[in-house]
Amino acid sequence: MMSDKSAASQSEIRDLVARLADFSSRGRARTRLVMIGLDATDALVNALKCPLEGVAWAAARTLGDIKAEAAIEALNVAAADPRLKTVAAEAIASITGGDAPSLQAPAAAGAARIADEDFASILTTENMDVAKAASGYACNVRLPGGRRQKVDVLLSIKDPDGSPLVALYTECGPASPDRYEWALKTNLKIPFGAFAVRPTSEGPRFVMVDAYLRQGLTAHQLTKAIESLARRADSLEESLTGEDTK
Repeated sequence: MMSDKSAASQSEIRDLVARLADFSSRGRARTRLVMIGLDATDALVNALKCPLEGVAWAAARTLGDIKAEAAIEALNVAAADPRLKTVAAEAIASITGGDAPSLQAPAAAGAARIADEDFASILTTENMDVAKAASGYACNVRLPGGRRQKVDVLLSIKDPDGSPLVALYTECGPASPDRYEWALKTNLKIPFGAFAVRPTSEGPRFVMVDAYLRQGLTAHQLTKAIESLARRADSLEESLTGEDTK
């Protein structure tokens, strides 16, 4: 069982859990909650019931990271929710030392220990081809129906504290002002990643972006994040254009 790493008041813990609802502060809030450790268990268990998928997803992932044995029953309940099935099962596996679904041993290495030049071989799967790009790697994700989505993995970005990040970026299609409010509301619902608008010579375009602290991130987690981001971006692209730009 993981011991508490950093003393914190219940007020701080409640504030951190509340920040899980904001995609822009979710990563840093999770990092601090993991540092706090088991003292955050009760608040995170309560957050599993939050109707916002992003909050419940982050709570499950954090409970697994802090190895909160007292949360196993609540995680089993959460696993009955199709939206949380995978992350809850992975959290339980992390706590108990069992195997998470589809988790292969070679993919479990932390990204902080992976050399930049090794990302291509580690991330390549039967559904994803990976090639070196100027600022990282370009992942060509194969999707149902013969569709494809390119997700860029950027390795040169750091957070405001100077900690290395693994950032994801993919384009979705033209952005019209009548969809901006929809995109902002959707950002509060999705468990990871966020819609943004990028100006281009052809006009504004919707993109999806995501970022993870490189320290402690596993190749398995990164692969799943890339595939999930690709599915969401491709769905938006299809609804916007009816095409597949690959």
